[in-house]
Amino acid sequence: THTVSIVQAYDDFCAAFEDACGEPLVGIASENVQARCRMIVLMSFSNQFGWLMLNTGNRSEAAMGYSTLYGDTAGAFAPLGGLYKTEVIRLAEWRNAQAKSVGDDPVIPLSILAKPPSAELSADQTDEASMGIEYVVLDAILDALSEENFDTMAPALKRFDPQQLKMVSDRYHANAFKRAME
Repeated sequence: THTVSIVQAYDDFCAAFEDACGEPLVGIASENVQARCRMIVLMSFSNQFGWLMLNTGNRSEAAMGYSTLYGDTAGAFAPLGGLYKTEVIRLAEWRNAQAKSVGDDPVIPLSILAKPPSAELSADQTDEASMGIEYVVLDAILDALSEENFDTMAPALKRFDPQQLKMVSDRYHANAFKRAME
């Protein structure tokens, strides 16, 4: 593995923005710069060494637009792109169980699986808090919506909270442009 700090690049981008605009980057603008600095490092490795950069996004994040264009959406191949977040977690647990069955240590550190999913762009940030919905609920809604061709009035969708259903459907449609960029 290689560790490359993005601190200096991030600080330089923030300083350049503040010089140009007279105010500091805050909130999501600041968080997106972090994601884009990480992408620059990863793409530099890819270009320098001819490596394939993987997009680590999943179906849940793509549906909700919970990603940064030219940041974590970068990558030539998304091996997890067709899986909901809850499926990614189950796959990771399955993979660790396979290692344990032959006496090996977990492939995916248990600390990764135990902590709440997070883009880690701000202190104590979690995906579910940022999106306003738990992945287990989100994934069930997304799966049901896709089965019903995103018709929120379909009888099969009556089992969901109407506000959550509307929020997910609205965000799915509002973020179609991000999925088209992938």
